Amino acid sequence: TAVALADDVVEIGPGGGSHGGRLVFQGPPASLWKADTASGRGFSSGVRSLRARRKPSDEQIRVVGAHARNLTGVDCTFPIGLLNVVTGPSGAGKTTLVRDVLLASLAEKQPVGCKSVTSPRAVRAIAVDQSPLGNNPRSNPATYTKVFDRIRATFAKATGASASSFSFNRKEGACEGCDGYGAIEVKLPWLP
Repeated sequence: TAVALADDVVEIGPGGGSHGGRLVFQGPPASLWKADTASGRGFSSGVRSLRARRKPSDEQIRVVGAHARNLTGVDCTFPIGLLNVVTGPSGAGKTTLVRDVLLASLAEKQPVGCKSVTSPRAVRAIAVDQSPLGNNPRSNPATYTKVFDRIRATFAKATGASASSFSFNRKEGACEGCDGYGAIEVKLPWLP
């Protein structure tokens, strides 16, 4: 899971709603498995670390005094350039901490829902959440984060073709067999 692959884990809890909103754990996944927290107990019998731990980043974004909604003075750090995971029971304040405090503060370039957010350098935050990735079913995280734009531009420069020649959303770039969907669906419900 993502938690096992994380470099740093933040758990908000200990419960949900009025019982949540506090920092109950922060550290590596291996320490979470041993922690007596909701996530620690939930993960302790299952997933273990899937790879060797990377050296923690010296660069960190520090959130101090997060107080939005049910967060109560949460202080935590997010290493830059590493995978961070925020866990906790439903309603504990995970989304509030990440979306409404951390991302909002980075976007506004000033503290939002907290006393301060500090970073050693300018950071561009990109939120990848559960909202639809695009206007059509061919969209994926690479299109959502604009990675495919860079790939298409690189291919276009190398070949002299247009960038749209490498887009499965355009006629000139899509497979003729599946129209860029990656598969052909047989819509015959009685076929099985």
